[in-house]
Amino acid sequence: MTDLTDEAEKIENMHRESAILAARKAAKRDRLPETGECHHCGEETRPGARFCDSDCRDGWQREQDARRRAGRRDE
Repeated sequence: MTDLTDEAEKIENMHRESAILAARKAAKRDRLPETGECHHCGEETRPGARFCDSDCRDGWQREQDARRRAGRRDE
């Protein structure tokens, strides 16, 4: 017979694994492609970059956060 500690540990492990899986799916979904242009302002970017600078990166993130809060998907 298992005791409460064993049951709690099983539940905790299930929640942890579920959270890890959800985080991996979100990271995969949220990746922006490298296009050679800033995803915020459209300026040319250096190779491998998705934004021209940290201001554009932060501005883009603020807009995405606002869209999610409003219940809209990324546009």
